[in-house]
Amino acid sequence: MAQLLGFHYFLNSSTVSDLTSFVFECFVNSQEHGQSTLSTNSVARQGVRALMMDKVVIKSTTKHNSLSEEMQKYIARSSEAAGGKLGLGLVCMTVADQGDGIQHTLPPDTPNETPIQRFARAFTADVTRKPKGDIKRGRGLSNALSAAHRMRARIEIHSSGVHFVQDFSLEDSEYPQLDVAAIVEDPSTKGCGTVVSIWVPEFESGLDQRELFDRKNLLPVA
Repeated sequence: MAQLLGFHYFLNSSTVSDLTSFVFECFVNSQEHGQSTLSTNSVARQGVRALMMDKVVIKSTTKHNSLSEEMQKYIARSSEAAGGKLGLGLVCMTVADQGDGIQHTLPPDTPNETPIQRFARAFTADVTRKPKGDIKRGRGLSNALSAAHRMRARIEIHSSGVHFVQDFSLEDSEYPQLDVAAIVEDPSTKGCGTVVSIWVPEFESGLDQRELFDRKNLLPVA
């Protein structure tokens, strides 16, 4: 799929293993929770799931005015930090489903727990709605977050009324931490399922994603 989109160097980096882990964990979570259990949606939704790949071509003449300011800054930072070693541009991998949203896959922890708090709790290791036993459960989204952190990637999630963006390329944290303050309500996507996207640059050489935004590799700020 990557080669069909023109990404000739995409599979040359060891980052691919972390990207595979992120997509795998998100897709498994979608397989398990991506079908609506709400009675109001049982007829309208049939549990459709999708795995998509998109691209942003980075050239000196490319205009990205239709993208958010934060996304434009991420693209500029990727291009500058790579020192001209970017290939075609950025790869975007997306896992989508028509389920009830990440925050609705868990029962409330307390009577007053908000959807935003429940969304954040879903990314905590060992948190699951399934019965606990010998098999370790509730680590899928936590593992996905760890993979994104290792790659210093940018992730964006629309989850049936909740919107979340975290750019790990801007962080120095040694351990993956969900930016709870970045979780906001988005009524326009309520009832629209879940869309999880991760953005990763393609390189011409063996430069890895986790090194791309390392402080020692960033260009001085003018």
